[in-house]
Amino acid sequence: MRTYRQLFGIPEFRALFAVQCLSMGSASVSGLALGTTTYATTGSPLLAALSIFGGPLVRLAASWFLGAWSDLLRPRTALLLVAAVSAGADGLQALPGLPWGTRFVLLALPWLAMSATGGSMLALVADILPPEVTCSGARR
Repeated sequence: MRTYRQLFGIPEFRALFAVQCLSMGSASVSGLALGTTTYATTGSPLLAALSIFGGPLVRLAASWFLGAWSDLLRPRTALLLVAAVSAGADGLQALPGLPWGTRFVLLALPWLAMSATGGSMLALVADILPPEVTCSGARR
């Protein structure tokens, strides 16, 4: 495969790409919404920045410790796990009157799930793509 048209011609890859985009987008929008609420309530730019950019930092740090869990999960199970954790955490964020500590824990949950399942997603990409193509796009 030499072009994106060929890559996106594989229906399974299109679905996986869409799921990954939606999960990253939902986690990012959740952080932005919490950052806006945090700043409006506390007036603290530091807490607002932490709520916006804390999730990716959690994923970066947690990948060191949770990356091996990818070997324990089947790829499709990992997809469902990330979707369920993201939906649950975002749904709980909508509850009024939650303490700020709880909100920050809920913000971190989807990013922790994504860090624990990142390897499973790459394994699924390797299963979906034809054997002559690796994840880096180089030919074998």
